[in-house]
Amino acid sequence: MKNRYISQIVLAALAVVSAFPAFAQTSVVRLKVVNVPVDSGLLAAVLPDFERTTGYRVEVDKKG
Repeated sequence: MKNRYISQIVLAALAVVSAFPAFAQTSVVRLKVVNVPVDSGLLAAVLPDFERTTGYRVEVDKKG
């Protein structure tokens, strides 16, 4: 249940970010996170859909 709640927050945050028009010079989003979203599998679950939907590629920088 807790992972589902966190994944909904992450998806909502990504949706808000992608909703604003931006004049990006690249199609890469750099995401710095602590180890929990990566180690729990959360990002592996939500990033493919985000990348497919938006066309952006996400580079995850995990800081322990």
